Amino acid sequence: MKLKAASYTLMMIGAVLFIAGVGVAYYQPSTPFTLSWWMMLGGWGIAMVGIGLHVYRVVKLLKEKSSPPPV
Repeated sequence: MKLKAASYTLMMIGAVLFIAGVGVAYYQPSTPFTLSWWMMLGGWGIAMVGIGLHVYRVVKLLKEKSSPPPV
């Protein structure tokens, strides 16, 4: 259960950071390396880590269900 909570938490934090970065980008000049671009990049990265944890959890669960029971 801890892995599931960590996965969803990372995905939500990443999504919020990305959306906030897009919102801030409207009010800042489009020069690279501003706060908004780092927020979008960091949010995207955090969300991808959360998605990776979720995929790992699903694959682990499927592997446990498909393996034969011990004899």
